[in-house]
Amino acid sequence: MIDAILTPFHDWLVELRRHFHQYPELAYNEYETAAQIARVLDELGVPYQKGIGKTGVVASISAKQSGPTVALRSDMDALPLLEANDVSYKSKNPGVMHACGHDGHVAIVLGAIRWLIENQWPEKGRGRALFVFQPAEESGAGAKSMLDSGRFASEEVEAMCAVHMHPELPGGQMGMAEGVSNAASSSVRIRLIGRGGHGAHPHLCADPIVAGSYLI
Repeated sequence: MIDAILTPFHDWLVELRRHFHQYPELAYNEYETAAQIARVLDELGVPYQKGIGKTGVVASISAKQSGPTVALRSDMDALPLLEANDVSYKSKNPGVMHACGHDGHVAIVLGAIRWLIENQWPEKGRGRALFVFQPAEESGAGAKSMLDSGRFASEEVEAMCAVHMHPELPGGQMGMAEGVSNAASSSVRIRLIGRGGHGAHPHLCADPIVAGSYLI
């Protein structure tokens, strides 16, 4: 079945990914990204909701046969970096770049939606599929923002996969973690306050540099 992902499907994915790469947007400013996702979903005839968690998008496809609800999630935001690559699809937004693959993640999830439709999953499959395009993954807790919106309160999602690029894997292969994965990182700010003194009498001062070294 995966052999079906050839030209022109492949070319469509590449063009889609390069479009998102050219127009990167920072956390909670993914308005054009969300609009482009909506345009593709309209072309595919897939229902969706915009503005979930401010700029997030949630699409869904239901099969004729009953079954579990599963979700596939992509992040949408870019990083505050100046792109130095010399490519035809270079970022057109100065100081903003898709340097972490989120342009590819969005294209992957849209590709999964198209693949399911073209392979008649709604007629032959079971259950319901949600497709979550999340804002603010790099900063701003976009996943929490989407959850706090209440959009998923009535959903009984049995499993959710969060796609991410993994350049170390050979082409054509996928990796999957069993159980919970992709934990968030948090920022911690620590202030060390010392007391000045003379280099000849270090025992009479409180050097924050030494304290910081021990802390690290």
